[in-house]
Amino acid sequence: MLAPGIIDHQHMQLERDSARVPVDQGDDRGPRQPILQVNLERGWRGGENQVFLLQIGLDPGEFQSDVLCRAGDQLAKRLCDAGQRTIPLRAGRFFRLRAAREIRQWALAHPDGIIHAHTSEGHGCACLALTGLHNRLLVTRRVDFPLKRGFIARRKYVGSVWRYIAISQAVGRVLITGGVDPARVTVIPDGVPPPVPGESDFDRSALRASLDLPADKLVVTCCAALVAHKGHRVLIDAWRLLEPRFPNACLLIVGSGPERGALEQQAHGLSRIRFAGWRDDMPRIWRISHLAVQPSLEEGLCSSLIDAQMRNVPIVASRAGGIGEVVVDGGSGILCPPGNERALADAVAELFTNVRRHTAMAGYYPPGGHPMSEKRMTDQHAEFYRASCLASR
Repeated sequence: MLAPGIIDHQHMQLERDSARVPVDQGDDRGPRQPILQVNLERGWRGGENQVFLLQIGLDPGEFQSDVLCRAGDQLAKRLCDAGQRTIPLRAGRFFRLRAAREIRQWALAHPDGIIHAHTSEGHGCACLALTGLHNRLLVTRRVDFPLKRGFIARRKYVGSVWRYIAISQAVGRVLITGGVDPARVTVIPDGVPPPVPGESDFDRSALRASLDLPADKLVVTCCAALVAHKGHRVLIDAWRLLEPRFPNACLLIVGSGPERGALEQQAHGLSRIRFAGWRDDMPRIWRISHLAVQPSLEEGLCSSLIDAQMRNVPIVASRAGGIGEVVVDGGSGILCPPGNERALADAVAELFTNVRRHTAMAGYYPPGGHPMSEKRMTDQHAEFYRASCLASR
């Protein structure tokens, strides 16, 4: 059982490497709680989006939150455009050592500060940086992969971390199974922004044309990084069963990653699969989608499915990891055993042919009624930081 948590189910850009973050005295509410968010990933995936949403959502009058990230990458650019405090770290030799140095310098300047690592690389750099210091290391765990074994791994995952935030109950269970004290695990699910007014006002025909999607075809969309554990191979095998049966449907695969070449080769001979690459217009793509499909073999939570549900798109997904905490099986979608292309194809076929069931699933959440909003996610983090500050006094 997870410890009671915040939820239990769920520009000023600083040029680096030399500039220092100024110490802030706060406002009439007193000094602000200093927090260093650490995300050193390349590219833009769900985790980077969550860091961005968290940073812009925190009250700057209560929290002095800085983000250590890769200079010139998507996260740094978007935060800078939003007027947020960043510590951009240039790529190059000894990147991890330089990241550890930045974390340590920040920690020395803010002895009561929280270092919040959002990625495994950031977690490792923070462990190195905080040797001999007393700053609290908070780690968000986003994946449901088993923890590594051995002395070094145990020191990293169990010995060095003050608290964990798991993005799902499934991830929390993995941490506990790996030896983490349940009292140190809090579950805070991801959140996404709700649809904005006017979001549905766009030229659907033009969007379809840009994606090579015929106007008369139903669109089944999968939005995920093209990496092995996302299960795209299973999806393509399932589509091979579906394409002859449903000539009125196309499969749109959105995302980039190292598996693309192999997946395109696997899809050879299937005429209605489109690889769209990385896109920054997913709200519009969901608006032209008949179904969202997510065939993951392992999955921490899958925030893209929250996005789809907020736009009344029914889901067909595997029952991997935390997906069952996002999709209500039989309510907002259909869940299948991971790795089973036949079951995945049958579920898609069911929602192609059963109009009443498709309509019911599309309307499962009323407008604005989805519980996993970015505001709720940000509020839960703020409550966690606040309680942590009080507990340290």
